[in-house]
Amino acid sequence: MGYSYGTKCKKCGNEKNYLLGFGYNTPQCLDNVIAVNKNRKEKEFFEYIAKNRNAKLVQPVGYRLYECPTCKTLHSKLYIEVKYGENERYVKQYNCSKCGSILVPLPDEVDASEFRCKKCGEKALEESKSFILWD
Repeated sequence: MGYSYGTKCKKCGNEKNYLLGFGYNTPQCLDNVIAVNKNRKEKEFFEYIAKNRNAKLVQPVGYRLYECPTCKTLHSKLYIEVKYGENERYVKQYNCSKCGSILVPLPDEVDASEFRCKKCGEKALEESKSFILWD
C-alpha cells in the first residue's frame, strides 16, 4: 500500500504530497516494467536484457523521494533496479523537469528543511502532518 510524505512552505504556504511505496498498478516484474515503459530506447534495452542476459527486477519496486542536486527540490519517482548478466545493474534515472539535472534517490528519512519550495524557491519547507494512502 502506498503512502505519502507531505511538505508545507513556511514562506508561501504551498503544500505538496509526495507518493511513496507501491500500489496496485506498480510494476512488480520486469515484463510489467517493459509493458508500461514509454521510453522506446529504455524499453528495447529491457527487452534485450530480459531475453538475452537473465535480467531480474530487484525488489522492492516503489515510489521514493529523489532530490535535484542543482535546484535542491524534492521529487517522487518510481525506483526501478534491474540485475542482469554476471554482476551488472541498471537503475532507472530521472531528470529534473526544471533544470535537467539527474535526480538522486534519497534515504527513507529526510529533513524537509534541507530542500527548496518548488513554488517560491525558498528553503522554507517543513514536514506537514498530512497522510494519505493511495493505490
